[in-house]
Amino acid sequence: MHHFAIHHCRLRKGLTSGLEGEEMPINIPGFAGGDRTNIDLPQMQQDLLRDLVAIGKPVVLVLMNGSALAVNWADEHVPAILEAWYPGEEGGTAVAEALAGDFSPSGKLPVTFYKSVDQLPPFDNYDMKGRTYRSFTGEPLYPFGYGLSYTNLAFSNLKFDKDSLGANDDLTATVEVKNAGKMAGDAVVQLYVSHPGVDGAPIRSLAGIQRLSLNPGESKSVSIQIPNRNLSVVTPDGTRRIVPGDVQIWAGDGQPVARVGLAKAAGIAGCPAPDRHSWAWSPETDGDPDRFSLQPASPCECRADDSESRYASGKNEDRPTRQHFPRAGDSGSINPVSLLVFVSGGMAFLYFP
Repeated sequence: MHHFAIHHCRLRKGLTSGLEGEEMPINIPGFAGGDRTNIDLPQMQQDLLRDLVAIGKPVVLVLMNGSALAVNWADEHVPAILEAWYPGEEGGTAVAEALAGDFSPSGKLPVTFYKSVDQLPPFDNYDMKGRTYRSFTGEPLYPFGYGLSYTNLAFSNLKFDKDSLGANDDLTATVEVKNAGKMAGDAVVQLYVSHPGVDGAPIRSLAGIQRLSLNPGESKSVSIQIPNRNLSVVTPDGTRRIVPGDVQIWAGDGQPVARVGLAKAAGIAGCPAPDRHSWAWSPETDGDPDRFSLQPASPCECRADDSESRYASGKNEDRPTRQHFPRAGDSGSINPVSLLVFVSGGMAFLYFP
């Protein structure tokens, strides 16, 4: 009898344009003519993933897909998940370098990853209520703008160029960003605007974004302009206006949301009012991204004129859980990884080093 070591195995699995296309002549659970009846992994892939995790070896799941997936089981049982989308011909190089720790990932989700289609309104209901991060009040699997890296960021000194806003005013926010970790990386600073208590206003809306590179221990000040249109809301009668009331700004590495097993993004909140303080979430200690302290402050408030706008617009655990990107050690590499699972466009590759 001969015994062979398994080096790799190639299986026909995954989401492809043949499944995610328009009016596809397919009859597979979870799919209906190109539409999705659920947003889970195909059952065969889910079964495969469970079997691989049951082996007891460390697993990194690399997702290659063209739409959001409800990978709830993987979120709870797989130590690390890397979302690669459909990455193109250099995708293999990018994935390999990310897993090896050659660079610190800095990608952010451009869509919300829901836990289930049950969290969404019926498909034939075209009302935006309950859809997207702007109006979804449930608990997402991964929020819009979410993404981990191999370093830690801290935000401080959020300031504004105005104490109050008129109907035609733009706003510039300035914030200091520090790489509090031990690996160089990019910070993707996201600015979100909220209008508490304003009828028809979104929970929050992305108003500005800027990427900057930071070496370990380095701090930089970044200024982001929020155009007047991005400070407005659409009222229930369909009019876009700059409305009176409070305006709150969040500057951070993602949205100010969290759930069990998913730490809140580092960031700082404030508003353009004089003699007020801001409050911030930041790591208590370097290398401890899952523990945050709230720095309380006085209430802040920004009043806007009632007139129309000029426009018509952790802790580094041995086994990290529920993380979108794999958490690395001090060197940035994932070590040890003895089993990689690539769920790709039509193929699943298993590699046993």
